[in-house]
Amino acid sequence: MSALPQHIAQYTLHEKIQLVEDIWDNIAEEAAAARATSAAAQAEILRRVAWSEANPGHSSTLTEIASRLGVKL
Repeated sequence: MSALPQHIAQYTLHEKIQLVEDIWDNIAEEAAAARATSAAAQAEILRRVAWSEANPGHSSTLTEIASRLGVKL
């Protein structure tokens, strides 16, 4: 029993190889996008930490924010 969907099982060898290459290219693009997002998130965290350190007493803790929103942690 083949795990391939019927329409893919009917592809030629060349078409199957091309499909695999296209899938790998797509995986590489998604991984690059995920790294970029992670880099952007990390940059934002560093920006916020720098602001907090430059403005002592002006930031709120997670507990304080949750309390104002009526959320229990």
